[in-house]
Amino acid sequence: MRLAHELSLSSAIRYNFFCGHVRKSGGKIIPYSRSVFLFGPNGRLIIRGNFRTNVNCIKRNGRSTIVRVDRDAVLETGGEFTLYYGGDIIVFENAKLFFGKDCGCNSDVKIRCTRLIEIGDRTFISHNVTILDSDSHELCGTGSDMTKPIRIGSHVLIGTHATILKGAVIGDHSVIAANAVVTGEIPAHCLAAGIPARVIRENINWK
Repeated sequence: MRLAHELSLSSAIRYNFFCGHVRKSGGKIIPYSRSVFLFGPNGRLIIRGNFRTNVNCIKRNGRSTIVRVDRDAVLETGGEFTLYYGGDIIVFENAKLFFGKDCGCNSDVKIRCTRLIEIGDRTFISHNVTILDSDSHELCGTGSDMTKPIRIGSHVLIGTHATILKGAVIGDHSVIAANAVVTGEIPAHCLAAGIPARVIRENINWK
């Protein structure tokens, strides 16, 4: 379903369907042009604060943002949330994706939530970042879980083209460098880089 700033009368049925899947506790949804929302049965979007999508899509440049919440899945925000153009979020059946207060995702961010992804307050995700809590396919004979939750702390900065994979845990106030691939635990107040990501500096902060 596609929403713009103005809804014609012909859009009323689709708008009512959309509202039936949204629970607001303060704030509102601000879907800039070419924002697309897709909901499965009992899929829910729970927002606290304004929820902006396809932001900075200048002069109708053809870019779109897609938010899909499948059957019995939940996408929840704890406060203000901004998703720039090219965003692509899917919360699969029975999964939960949570963003804390004042979070932002820059352009072309891709998130696939199969079980659980938790992102803390004031965390910012840069361009072309991918976050996946599942391998999607089983690697035979390894005995490893195909899906593991991801937990990203508060006031974390994730650099452009970084990839966050299943089971990743990132501590508060840490920075993930551009192009890093996070597969394990990164402690708080650390700078991590590389493939797989390793701590290269401790006791850091950012602003």
